Amino acid sequence: MMAGSAKIVRAGNGTLQLQGTVNFHSVASLYEEFKQTLVPGVNHLDCQGIRESDSSAISLLLACRRLALEREINLGIVGMGDQLLSLARLYEVEELLIWQPGTGDW
Repeated sequence: MMAGSAKIVRAGNGTLQLQGTVNFHSVASLYEEFKQTLVPGVNHLDCQGIRESDSSAISLLLACRRLALEREINLGIVGMGDQLLSLARLYEVEELLIWQPGTGDW
């Protein structure tokens, strides 16, 4: 798939949504797009719109969390499907990515 098949959409209420295929071919452009759209007031990155992904998606999510921390933005990653959750567990980074609703903890 080409990078154009994935995008970040402002979904309102402080949420950015990843959409499309998130893989090796799309993560670099998605990260550049994320850097432009991560502004104060954004507090969630929603993964429900991801159609397909590979392990590169985990790297992207970790990079997004790191950038948010650098910018002192408390960014929760939500809507991770079974495939992404399995990869996060496999790479033992689940606690870095999964937002615990109501606690503000990861």
